[in-house]
Parts: sequence; structure tokens; C-alpha cells
Amino acid sequence: MKLLERIYTIDAVETANEAFELADKNDYKVYLIDINLNDPDIDGFGVLNELKQKKGNDPIYIAYTNFIGTNWVKTCLEAGFDHYLSKPLDLKTFSKLLENQGL
Repeated sequence: MKLLERIYTIDAVETANEAFELADKNDYKVYLIDINLNDPDIDGFGVLNELKQKKGNDPIYIAYTNFIGTNWVKTCLEAGFDHYLSKPLDLKTFSKLLENQGL
């Protein structure tokens, strides 16, 4: 599996503001965005909108949520996410998604 063979740099944050600060300082290829943030002011859809304003459509935006079902997939894709992954993260599925994107 490529994910195990290659080295990826992963930055994890606890707040949307931390995500925005790191996004301003880095050119990430992928954003894995949790839809269900513990933030009363913004959710994952709001984070997506802010990041797209700052970074455009070049990065890959992946919705990550414990909400499952075709309605949630559709909602996330229609909101502008490129992909949808449900919790818990399946490493094989995530690796395949990155491989399919040429990463």
C-alpha cells in the first residue's frame, strides 16, 4: 500500500482558527475536514467555504463525518467537497483515495 510506503506530513488541529492559520502558512494538497466540529461558530461546511476562498479548488477537500448514508454523501458533494469519508477512518479506503488522486 502506497500510504505505508511513502511519508506524508500530517498536521492536525483542534479549532477552525488553527486550521486557517496553518492553511495561510502552507500549501496543502489535501484537507480532511470533520463536519461535526465542537465549535459553536462554524462547522465543517463553513471551514470548507473559508478554505476555498483562501486556497481555491486546487487542493482536495474531503468531508469526514460520523453521519452516514447517501443523503450525507450528496449533501457533502453538493456543498463543494471532492470526496466523502465516514468515521472511523478506514486506512485502506483513504490510501486508495490518495492513490487515485496521484498522491
